[in-house]
Amino acid sequence: MKWFYNLKISTKILTGFILAAFIAGVVGFIGVINISNLQFQLSHAQQSADNYNAAANMAITNMIIIILVGIVTVIALGIFISKIISNPINKVVEIVHRIAEGGINIDNKVLTEDEIGDLMTHLTSVTSIIKDLVFEINMITKAGVEGKLHIRGNVQNFKGIYKEIVQGINNTLDTVIAPLDEAKEVLGKMSVNDLTLTMTGQYNGMLKELADSINMVNTRLLSIQDAMVRVGKGDTSRLEELKKIEKRSENDEIMPSMINMLEEIRRLINEVGVVANASINGHLSVRGNSNKFRGGYKEIIEGFNKTIDAVVKPISEASTVLKEMAEGNLTVSMEGEYKGEYARMKEDINSTLKSFNEVLNDINNAAQQVASGASEVSHSSQALSRGSTEQASSIEDLLPL
Repeated sequence: MKWFYNLKISTKILTGFILAAFIAGVVGFIGVINISNLQFQLSHAQQSADNYNAAANMAITNMIIIILVGIVTVIALGIFISKIISNPINKVVEIVHRIAEGGINIDNKVLTEDEIGDLMTHLTSVTSIIKDLVFEINMITKAGVEGKLHIRGNVQNFKGIYKEIVQGINNTLDTVIAPLDEAKEVLGKMSVNDLTLTMTGQYNGMLKELADSINMVNTRLLSIQDAMVRVGKGDTSRLEELKKIEKRSENDEIMPSMINMLEEIRRLINEVGVVANASINGHLSVRGNSNKFRGGYKEIIEGFNKTIDAVVKPISEASTVLKEMAEGNLTVSMEGEYKGEYARMKEDINSTLKSFNEVLNDINNAAQQVASGASEVSHSSQALSRGSTEQASSIEDLLPL
């Protein structure tokens, strides 16, 4: 019966109708024969009515039997042909259903050579192509998970819609990879504080949002860089601008820190300016208020105050010593412990005082010597005067009255 299984479906159906028609013809032919026999018997009037009735009954019985046999035969033939057609179709339906549910490892052995067999052959090809497609997609997916985003599917292995699927996946990856590659380059530059690159590619949807976000980060960093460069040059003019922004988000710590830094630097500049102006105007007792600051800024003010103290102390002592010198007190000297130029100033003033003392001592000694000489001259003059007086008296005694 294999030859019948291998017939085309149309041939099977046609064969079934032919067989049914043949059976119907046989039934009709037998019926015609029976009726002819009945007519033959009726033509003999001499036969009895009983024989006629018996023949008629026999003919009817035979007709019923033949009709029933024909019906059963046609039904059996229909069932047989239905099985021959429906079984392969049911198998095809099962295979298609399993393919629809994602099952591709199926038994698709071709059992017939009719249209169903051709369909099974094509299903075999389809499942094979689907297996290759799944393998290709899994290969691309695995590469993507492993970060190998430059691996693509081989479109040459497929045709038609399957080729379009692989090409579409490749195009999708190209679309995703392009901004990622550019973002990698831009962020790489940002990581070494090079903010000269931005995202310039034309992208759509979420990829455009990614590019815009990276460019916004670049803009923010450029703003911070500009503020830092200005601060490095002593320019705190952007403080007011940053105060208007305050915080860009709830978790923003950069902007508040920038504002605090610029405020501290500005207060530091103002505090140092006050002390410097006071010092320039000779008010050397003015000091910076270090309690206004914290950390390194406080250390700067304290260090500045100590610097002024270090300047004022030797100057103050030098001023006191020079004042004493002006009042004639040359016994004073600078006693403080100083370093560097202040130590040299101390030595110079003390050396000057020493020199003044030596000169004044010499002058004092000379004055004492002059005073001693003057006293001797005075004694000599007095002796001479007495001698002159005595001589005059003697002369008067000698002269006549």
